[in-house]
Amino acid sequence: MKNLIKQYFNFWQNKNLNGLDSIFADDITLRDWNISLSGKSELLNINSTLFNDIQKITVNIINLYEDTNKNTVICEIEIDLDGEVLLVTDIIKINKEDKIESIIAYKG
Repeated sequence: MKNLIKQYFNFWQNKNLNGLDSIFADDITLRDWNISLSGKSELLNINSTLFNDIQKITVNIINLYEDTNKNTVICEIEIDLDGEVLLVTDIIKINKEDKIESIIAYKG
């Protein structure tokens, strides 16, 4: 699971929508401090908008905690969006097909 999450952050910081498409479940959900949405196409669309608005994205993984019994990874990350640095904690659930099915992100 940790490798999938590292791949996710790599795709995200490199603005790789095709890569994200390959690891997202069709019924993926996302909830963060600004939005709540569901469905792969909706999540890819919101990422596409972000990728167009931001020149450079850098993700630094501080810690990864894996719970294999619940197919969940908790990630402490530092995200730099064109110089605006955010500390974020993600709770990411993986389905039985090894696709990301849920992302809950907390800022701070």
